[in-house]
Amino acid sequence: MNKKQNKKIIAPIVIVVIMVLFIILQFVAPVFMLGLAPLGFISPVAGFFMFGIPIVVIAIALYVLDERIKEIRSGQEDDLGKY
Repeated sequence: MNKKQNKKIIAPIVIVVIMVLFIILQFVAPVFMLGLAPLGFISPVAGFFMFGIPIVVIAIALYVLDERIKEIRSGQEDDLGKY
């Protein structure tokens, strides 16, 4: 892998890290701000919205990041080249 590819890989990683941190702060922080830290007091529906959805979004973001890194390493710079 050359330096040019390394530079192209850094940007998607930084963006995904920022997005993951934002999601964590957006959904997990209110639990502690509301004093619901003992998780036994959260209903299952609220728990799903506070933890289930963010976990799924983070997993999707990591999958897309992995696909983008593979695309950069293979030399395929643009998806339009497939059509």
